[in-house]
Amino acid sequence: MSPFEYIIPLVSVIVGLAIADLAVSFNRLLRAHERVEWDWLPLLAAFVAIVAVLDIWWMFYRAQEATFYHSLAGFLPFAAQLILLFLINAAALPDDVPEEGINLKKFYEGNSSYFWSLFVIYFISIFVTRAASILMLDWDIINMFKKTTWNLIIVVFFGSLIFVKNRWYHSILIITFLALYMSQWSVRSLATFTLTSTNY
Repeated sequence: MSPFEYIIPLVSVIVGLAIADLAVSFNRLLRAHERVEWDWLPLLAAFVAIVAVLDIWWMFYRAQEATFYHSLAGFLPFAAQLILLFLINAAALPDDVPEEGINLKKFYEGNSSYFWSLFVIYFISIFVTRAASILMLDWDIINMFKKTTWNLIIVVFFGSLIFVKNRWYHSILIITFLALYMSQWSVRSLATFTLTSTNY
């Protein structure tokens, strides 16, 4: 059994739990739809959470020949990212619908700081991990920033959502992020991945 084959079941379980938690929360909202005051913004934020999980699952395929998970110290940062993704998906939608009903707009207003804080921590962890791996390989700081610029931009964007409460600002920023992200994601293919450790 290769290291990748040993690790993939644990990765699968955490990813599956993250998706399942969000799906269960959404199902509860649908079943109690008469007691739900719907709002599209928290649903869009939940979609961002799902995209993040699918992205890490898709990208993990090209790590088959990577060596970062051959040691516990190398795998722990990735495990932490997976746990953060679970927390993000668990926080995206309400866990239940009380008898008096729920207003999703108010839920988002009260929950957004926590939700986007988790996202910021998640992308900071990615930035730190990638920056450390690049510096350990070639000690090239310029190259490090070139390869981690996207993560830094996301940290700034999502970080602003923690403090700025304007609804239109949230809407525009989330839609812009999804448009940019999906334009990159739509052309990705497992068949085009080069399985080398430098790609992770």
